[in-house]
Amino acid sequence: MASQRPTFNVPSSEEFTSPAPTPRAPIAPEPPKPTPAPATPAHADERPSTQYIPPSSLPRGGGTPGPQSDDAKRHDEARRFARLLVSEIKLYNESKVEQGRKSNDLYERLKEDIDRSRQMYDERIADDVRKVSNYFYDELVRILADGRADALGL
Repeated sequence: MASQRPTFNVPSSEEFTSPAPTPRAPIAPEPPKPTPAPATPAHADERPSTQYIPPSSLPRGGGTPGPQSDDAKRHDEARRFARLLVSEIKLYNESKVEQGRKSNDLYERLKEDIDRSRQMYDERIADDVRKVSNYFYDELVRILADGRADALGL
């Protein structure tokens, strides 16, 4: 029984010595398909996107046309740092975030994490930037509360 060939398809030696295949005509690439139009919301009660949309006063195109002022750089850093801190809270506490959104008590559920992140934000961001705008709170509302300030329960 040890000398029997396996039962799956094993090519014979004749199949390896077959004549060269005949050349085929090149296949033309398919024309590009038109992209479908974006779907409109089916229901009026669907939540809006929480994608970050920069203010219209900021230059577009991925870069600044000229040198950016020191003040603008510090505000951008504050926005990015606030976004990072709040995104981490959401990432590590997804179930609490969902429950807090439903119960409108996000701050109570995540008080320790929010306060720790707020302290880090206050230590890293200069007073003059924090006095002008509250980027940390803005990101709490946008990211954690899904745009609903009342969901924070403050």
